[in-house]
Amino acid sequence: MLSTFWQDWGGAIEWAIGVFGGWWARAGATRLQSQRNSIDAATQHTDEMRLALEREQALQAVVLKSRCEAQESWRILYKREAVLIAYHAAAIGARLKVHEQDVANGRPPTPFAPLPGYPSAQEVDGISQTSVGSSAGKPCS
Repeated sequence: MLSTFWQDWGGAIEWAIGVFGGWWARAGATRLQSQRNSIDAATQHTDEMRLALEREQALQAVVLKSRCEAQESWRILYKREAVLIAYHAAAIGARLKVHEQDVANGRPPTPFAPLPGYPSAQEVDGISQTSVGSSAGKPCS
């Protein structure tokens, strides 16, 4: 009986098993491809994040270096300004001594050309020496 059943329906059963097996294999392959795609997408996202972090670190280093260079430039400016202030004060003191000697010798005061002005720390772009020296963040080395 089984042999007659197999002879009558064996081809159809084999065909049905082949169709079902093919569908099952295709479903499994589709599922594996979907998993590969999600893993690839996660890997790509991770790579993009790594590149973004590396770019941010490089830019942060450039910004910190520029900030340190700017602070050093301001320090040099304030040192030069201090020298100018000292020379300005010395010139005014020398003028006063010359005028005192003129008065002591009975001569009229010697005329001098006006001294050029010098900017104070507050007049230089509204940035004071204390605000440059106390910047937040990493100290410059």
